[in-house]
Amino acid sequence: MKVIYFQVKNAGEKLKKIVQIATLHFEKGEPLLILAPNASAAVYLDALLWSSPQESFLPHEIDQSELLALTAQKINVNSASAVLNLCQETVGISLSPQLIYEFEDLSFPETQQAFKKRFGDYRQRNFTLILDSSDGSSR
Repeated sequence: MKVIYFQVKNAGEKLKKIVQIATLHFEKGEPLLILAPNASAAVYLDALLWSSPQESFLPHEIDQSELLALTAQKINVNSASAVLNLCQETVGISLSPQLIYEFEDLSFPETQQAFKKRFGDYRQRNFTLILDSSDGSSR
């Protein structure tokens, strides 16, 4: 299994990257599960994906099987092999991910600590860890 992580310095960078990752999977026709930390975050992301990118939108569903699916539950509602983790916890093996996207959020000490723990957990599970320092436009 592979973990691709992105370093972000603020919420704007993180939101831009979320849209880029979702767009990439949508354009390739590859299912993506977006794990939100709670229901209100899922609703916020729902609004974001219906309004981004600016020239269109990304069709998706909350807690339902769709190419792009958002959930605050820890279940793989769309049987995706790629998971975008926005939670403080490590993605569970029960979701059967082959690819996990993570953020190293440098904006707050608490988010940095949570990432370090997740990073250590993935390393201990022998996942391949990759830092993606690109702007996402060529992936």
